[in-house]
Amino acid sequence: IDPHVDGDAGRLSDQSLRIVLDLDPENVLANNNLGYRMLTRDEDIDEAARMIEIAYRAEPDSPPYADSMGWARYKQGIFEDKKDPETGEVVMRGAISLLREARRLAEQSRDEVYQFIVTPIVADHLGDALWAAGRREEALQAWDDAWAGLEPAMRLIDQMGAVDLESTLVELRKHSEAARDKARAARSGLEPQIESIPGLKPDEPPRNRRATPQQQ
Repeated sequence: IDPHVDGDAGRLSDQSLRIVLDLDPENVLANNNLGYRMLTRDEDIDEAARMIEIAYRAEPDSPPYADSMGWARYKQGIFEDKKDPETGEVVMRGAISLLREARRLAEQSRDEVYQFIVTPIVADHLGDALWAAGRREEALQAWDDAWAGLEPAMRLIDQMGAVDLESTLVELRKHSEAARDKARAARSGLEPQIESIPGLKPDEPPRNRRATPQQQ
């Protein structure tokens, strides 16, 4: 079931995923896809993160699951890694390191869909996380990469003639064009329209956001 479908098909997708999870609460694909769909609606972000973490822990080398996990942390407002103050050990990874890992996994994958189609989507997510954390130049580079990845991905889809990738193509184009627009806005001195961050308190600067004990 594609996590990117909307409208009536999306509602049917949600229902189907919930039925799967009623029968198999640890189902990896259903947890990731429903969790990601919840993130896109800013719906019960912490529960969505819990579901996605089930998938990510089961298959940490999956580019889509690493991307979903990173995006969940972004929506929670957790951009940087949480470290133990005494040992310096990372106790919870933040959005930026998770999304960088997702991008690396996608780029190095033998699956061309991951290489060319998933990578630009992850790059757009990464750009938003970097911008929210105050890392502006890195964000611009990530957005530039997301936009540059659209044409090669379109060529691949044309070559494959993959009808089943239609909703993914829509998602790819949406992210690549949004990345282009955000980079243009930032370079024009305007504030780019990054994705919403429900987990961020109104009076809390994004770059200072860290994991709370309840989120660990």
